[in-house]
Amino acid sequence: MDCRNDCKKWPGIWSDETGVALVSTLLIAVLVAILATDLISRQEIDIRRTANTIHTDQALVLARAMENWATVLLSRTTKGEELQYLNRTLPPTSVAGGQVTGHIDDCQGFFNINNLILGSREHQEQSRSQFRRLLDFCDMPIELEQKLTDWLHIDLQQCFADGYEESAPPKYMVTASEVRQLKGFSGKSFETCLQPLLRALPEATLININTASARLLASLSDNLDLHTAELLVKSRPEEGYSKVNEFLEQDLLAGTGLQKDFLTVNSSYFMVHSETTIGQGQISLFSLLKKREENIQVLRRSLGVF
Repeated sequence: MDCRNDCKKWPGIWSDETGVALVSTLLIAVLVAILATDLISRQEIDIRRTANTIHTDQALVLARAMENWATVLLSRTTKGEELQYLNRTLPPTSVAGGQVTGHIDDCQGFFNINNLILGSREHQEQSRSQFRRLLDFCDMPIELEQKLTDWLHIDLQQCFADGYEESAPPKYMVTASEVRQLKGFSGKSFETCLQPLLRALPEATLININTASARLLASLSDNLDLHTAELLVKSRPEEGYSKVNEFLEQDLLAGTGLQKDFLTVNSSYFMVHSETTIGQGQISLFSLLKKREENIQVLRRSLGVF
């Protein structure tokens, strides 16, 4: 018997099968829609990811161009003339799809952490005293100076119990941010006060009196207070001092005991900070430059915080 010829006798058979087929069809349609939506979403994500990668690459190229711009500027200056380009920010400049800005700092207008272990013994002692004053200015324990100096002198390939290895050259910091590895170099006082005053250079350096901040100048002597240092900065010639003696001959410095051997009016190390935005791509590039007459050498580059 063919039950399909008597739908009145078995009314539920065909209606149930039709419902199942309809539900199955709807489920398939929903699954197809979900898969299609997922594929479209993934495609959109891939497109955005690719666009972001392209924008970031373009931003990096422009940041490097800013570095080259700074290199050209510094190479064209003679000793002391680079002062006109330092500590000044290039206003945001529009480029296709974004903008770029740059800043050039004189690294010798900051405290070189590696002065604690590099250079002559006299220079190291002066730098250690200066660093203790900076710690005191920032309400941080001055004992941290000894802790940092000891850490810099330790040869990591040797057991601590063996003491120092006199024949081994001391390791030096590549970036000032490495000081964070030591307990005590953290917190608000470090972040807002001490860290902005620090740099890490590959050799012992002198303080440039034409670019040093008031706090850094005040740290040069126990007999020089912050208020006097601020007055020194305000009275500093716009074109800078051409000789260290011109600075030391000021009445404000009488009796402070500042020694010219630790000071300079010329610098060899500069930091270029380039900020570039292209679409969703953003790059912050720090480039350490060394100047030797007209020759400019890029020593290292770092993305993000230097």
